Amino acid sequence: MTCQLKYVAVILLTAGVAFGGFCFGGGFVLVANDIAPRYAGVVFGISNTFATIPGIISPYVVGALTEKDPNNWRIVFFICSIIYVIGMIVFLCLGSSELQPWAIEHVDNNNLLLKKNDKTTLKMTSET
Repeated sequence: MTCQLKYVAVILLTAGVAFGGFCFGGGFVLVANDIAPRYAGVVFGISNTFATIPGIISPYVVGALTEKDPNNWRIVFFICSIIYVIGMIVFLCLGSSELQPWAIEHVDNNNLLLKKNDKTTLKMTSET
């Protein structure tokens, strides 16, 4: 590999990390709050649990691929790129950030009215 290609590789890696950072500002971190505001913590926890599985498996895959030939790092980067692109395409085609029907809070208007009346009928007394 020539020196020029090494610089291109560093530039591409930097761009990849920069574009990957967009998912934190406007991607999967906010989607849990958009689809289910009341259950955002639970939804994010479940999605993040599945998202950490590749982080657990990847060291073993990288070790198996690069053990005999260090030049196989190219394959590792191709696999990472393919996973990112497939995830992006799936989210663009199937993903949504709209409030889900199961996350809508159904309010009983009668109980709400009673609660409001209770608050207004209570009188504060002060001892002076």
